[in-house]
Amino acid sequence: MMLLRTILFLLAAMLGCHAVAGTPTFAPGKILEAANLSGSLVVGDFNNDRNLDVFIVNFNSTTLYLGDGDGNFTLKSGTPVITTSASLGVAADFDGDGNLDVAISNFAGSNVYILLGNGDGTFKTPVSVPAGLHPLGIATYDVDGDDNLDLVVVNNGAATVQFLKGDGNGGFTPGATYSVGRDPRGLAVGDFDGDGVPDLAVANFQDNNVSILAGIEGGTFAAAKNVATGTGPHGVSAADLDESGSIDLVVANNGGANVTVLLNDGDGNFAGTNYAAAALPRFVAIADFDNDGKLDIAVTNNGTSNVSVLAGRGDGTFVAAVNFATGSTPNDIKVADFNGDEKIDLVVANFGGASASVLLNNAVPCVIPGCAGYVVGTVVEFYNTTLDNYFITVDPNEQTAVANGAAGPGWITTGNVFRAGGPSLVCRFYGSISPGPNSHFYTIDPAECQQLKDIQAATPATQKRWNFESNDFASTRPQDGVCAPGTIPIYRAYNNGFTRNVDSNHRITANLGAYLSQVAKGWSGEGVVMCAPQG
Repeated sequence: MMLLRTILFLLAAMLGCHAVAGTPTFAPGKILEAANLSGSLVVGDFNNDRNLDVFIVNFNSTTLYLGDGDGNFTLKSGTPVITTSASLGVAADFDGDGNLDVAISNFAGSNVYILLGNGDGTFKTPVSVPAGLHPLGIATYDVDGDDNLDLVVVNNGAATVQFLKGDGNGGFTPGATYSVGRDPRGLAVGDFDGDGVPDLAVANFQDNNVSILAGIEGGTFAAAKNVATGTGPHGVSAADLDESGSIDLVVANNGGANVTVLLNDGDGNFAGTNYAAAALPRFVAIADFDNDGKLDIAVTNNGTSNVSVLAGRGDGTFVAAVNFATGSTPNDIKVADFNGDEKIDLVVANFGGASASVLLNNAVPCVIPGCAGYVVGTVVEFYNTTLDNYFITVDPNEQTAVANGAAGPGWITTGNVFRAGGPSLVCRFYGSISPGPNSHFYTIDPAECQQLKDIQAATPATQKRWNFESNDFASTRPQDGVCAPGTIPIYRAYNNGFTRNVDSNHRITANLGAYLSQVAKGWSGEGVVMCAPQG
């Protein structure tokens, strides 16, 4: 199949394929009233009802809105009162009790507050952990590999980034500090050099650059290397913007009315391009906002009270920004699907408006070739008589290439087909010939897709893993294993390759008899995994 991927790349080049972008749209923002100077946000399920909530960090107070899963929110009384200013927060289960907790950097107090959650939307008494001078940016992950969540904070007044070691019970101990540039603010985490160890990126406002600190296994960091940005970098986010397998960066330039996209060459070297936003960009988020399978950028504009959304083409370039109104002087921004429609929404903290704005996504899924792959068309099944593997594709060029032997010997069509089309994109993954698995995997479940992407990011390429290739086509998700009228069930069977010590392979088919035949041969029946258009 490695040869197949090369053949298809060359075919695309010869046919003159080019990247396109969708059009993001959002409904007017719903206002969540808060308190004075709402600076930052934390999103998570704080009352364990499986719906996402919005935690707002204000000047000297906090506000929690509980979500109902349909995009509506109810104010929760009794949230902690803490002495804060210019603060940012993160959520995770720091004490391992299954309830979501919050960590908040406190600029004025040079400390971090830990708010351990009770699982019902309330929190225990905040605990203060010392940090450096004027902490701002904050992130959480297992820095030192001891299976406990740690914290990393940017100390704005000390021009350092600091490791706070977690003990797994909600306690943290101040650790080593590392020098960065002047007036550091935003913080992003990603494996920028591809060695399997997370690295740090810190936006340095006065130096007009980002400091990259390579992570070292065991919980330390190498000396910072600086990468130029625009004027006054403030917020920074990380993601693979050009689908190269390397983690790139986007920086909001508060002094430049633009964002800098820093594309990674795979070794942690970056090349930057600026894209216009509006006045005083602050924080930036990355997600697929237009449902075309390609990552887009959203940035808050503090000076014009709106958010700019730049649609991505999938190759690391972006179209001109589209602006959406927020409350007064927006600051922090977070993304999530608040109403369960499989579209990524926005929530923005309005610093001058004492509120947060929830902008629900109105994007219409792409339904044409070239937007998110061939999302409509006919999905054709192939079988390899040598590998005992099944493979499906909706791309007519790929179908022709496989049928003609371009992917190697042994591939035949089974005669089983189904139609593509629907509101949800199907993620396609490939292992590798070596170390494997030499097979493809498809999922319409966005959580499963993201989980595999996260595993890919954390697993070196020299080890077995699934590698994300594309959003291959579109289909419809079943509800409790049942397909809606006008659609037919698509079944998935698994060959139990992991336990058999052979390459994992799945058969995805609309043919119930073929599915039951695989189950009779000892494959695991995984039931209905998507619903295809009828006819």
